[in-house]
Amino acid sequence: MRAEKKILSAENGMVFLVVLLLMGGFFWVRDYGISFDEGTEFNTMKLTFQYADYVIAHLLGADVVDYSGFTEYADNIYGVAVRYPLYLLAAKVPMSVRTFFLVTHYYTYFWFCGAVAALYYLVRRITGKKWLAALGAIMLICSPRIAGEAFYNIKDSMFFSLFLISLAAGYYYIKQRRTSGLALFTFLSALCINTRYIGGIVLLFVALQFALGEIRKGVGIGKGIWGGLKICFLCYVFYFLMTPFLWENPLVNTWRIIASFSDYGDGIMSMMYCGKIYFSDNLPWHYLIVWILITTPVMVTVLYLAENAYCIKRMISLRREEIKTFLANEDNLFSFFVGSIVWITIAADIILQPIKYDGWRHFYFLYGPFLFTAIMGVHHLTEWTKGQAEKTKCKTVAENVCLGMVILSCVANFFWIVGNQPYEYLYFNPLCRGMETEFERDYWYVSTYDAVEEILRMDDSDEIQIYCVCKTVTLFLEEVELSRVEFVDDMASADYVILQYRAATVEEWKALCENMQMVSEKQVDGLPIYTIYSAQ
Repeated sequence: MRAEKKILSAENGMVFLVVLLLMGGFFWVRDYGISFDEGTEFNTMKLTFQYADYVIAHLLGADVVDYSGFTEYADNIYGVAVRYPLYLLAAKVPMSVRTFFLVTHYYTYFWFCGAVAALYYLVRRITGKKWLAALGAIMLICSPRIAGEAFYNIKDSMFFSLFLISLAAGYYYIKQRRTSGLALFTFLSALCINTRYIGGIVLLFVALQFALGEIRKGVGIGKGIWGGLKICFLCYVFYFLMTPFLWENPLVNTWRIIASFSDYGDGIMSMMYCGKIYFSDNLPWHYLIVWILITTPVMVTVLYLAENAYCIKRMISLRREEIKTFLANEDNLFSFFVGSIVWITIAADIILQPIKYDGWRHFYFLYGPFLFTAIMGVHHLTEWTKGQAEKTKCKTVAENVCLGMVILSCVANFFWIVGNQPYEYLYFNPLCRGMETEFERDYWYVSTYDAVEEILRMDDSDEIQIYCVCKTVTLFLEEVELSRVEFVDDMASADYVILQYRAATVEEWKALCENMQMVSEKQVDGLPIYTIYSAQ
């Protein structure tokens, strides 16, 4: 009982921070627009659960509508289990479409807050330093792209959160080895894998580390391996229960899912990268690396690389027996695994070349391990100067300068977020300022909502014809606003044209409206995000 009270006392700061974030989310959620993918995702969620109802009723012998064609639906293998509460909410509670998507955005943000707590927990337990855990949580909150997309990116951001949360649950189980911890980890891991299959990497490592731990205890190699396999099996049971696609033909459909591991979709899109247009199935090998470097706060990248250099130097300097002792420590082995996720995944991306869209959004889950490793860099720096007898003035200065730069980076990012709310997803770090025009920007067309609202404020006409590429915005408008707006497919017939500069330069897009009058433009760091033209 005393141990449990001590844990709760140690996490008071985390609880306060997460509650503060959740409260703030009630106000911030209304600032963000809606992405073009959200309508499709809602449809996938609806069809998945209709299919689940069909399979259950069919097995019970009831006369039901045939939804067996779902097995041929293009997005049938994509999991939606994490959004099951939203489906129940939509089915049971009367609400407008706009309200439903606002709830969806807040629900996505809720999981992001869980990821903040998970990072805090990992750093706190591995380093034993509450201040460092708090600093890590703040660094995550002050990472503009990740924090910005935590509202409307209902796939990639959700997976980022689940990946980090399942890492924390896996660490908890490895340390505690309780049945409750096993159930929690395997359920969360199944939820993570259901969202994106690559989440299975956490399951495999935790099972491996568990098996090695059992073998070190002297239970035997066979029993150790069997213990790891039991973790995998229980996770698959949870995964099977939450994935209706598997229910009718488990073996065949499980193989179909495995076969699609490196395929994020069949759609081929054009995107701007380094000032050129590339198709998503034929991107340069360095595409992922460059996107991570230009959109991640510089200080996080520096700390990540410094920690990697420290680990490599340390491993080289250790003798064979010392390496065994080092890896026998569960905290060391877990940290080593988390840190290696980034390099393993990047190498797999270069080799397999999966289809990618919009920068590195398919790989946002890497930011959790990336940031964790950077925080461990701060930890090892402070450990380096820990002993007062060995501490020199030079080392003390180095530590203080590093911590000062980390804090300064967080402060600068915080004010950048506040100043550019809700366009955090357009963040490029200072080293890349001026190059933003050479990269994709508002891929999701999230700014469409802001642009349409601007038109409605400027023009009080009862009927307004608007041309824009993405019309998903209709899901986010109030009924009174929809009654005034008609979205047309021809620029020539529109009262207003919204340009958003996707897959082309600003100059190329503006050339389409050279005979129209520009009435408004939204910029972030001097970079046009959308421009509104009037026919009059």
